[in-house]
Amino acid sequence: MDTRAALQPAVQAEAHDHLWAIRSRHSTSEGVVLYERCEDCGSWRIELLEDRFLLPHVLHAPGGNG
Repeated sequence: MDTRAALQPAVQAEAHDHLWAIRSRHSTSEGVVLYERCEDCGSWRIELLEDRFLLPHVLHAPGGNG
């Protein structure tokens, strides 16, 4: 998969609440990196789940779509 193309926000007519699904996860020295895709519009985001936090931190998400 070409990750540069996959990380581009999907074009959509209106904003919506994304339905994020984890597609891949990888352990790193910083924590666990989650690659997620919206089941509705196909947008991708990347999150880092740090060891000291319970909730993920968004590293990359589509702009302007919630």
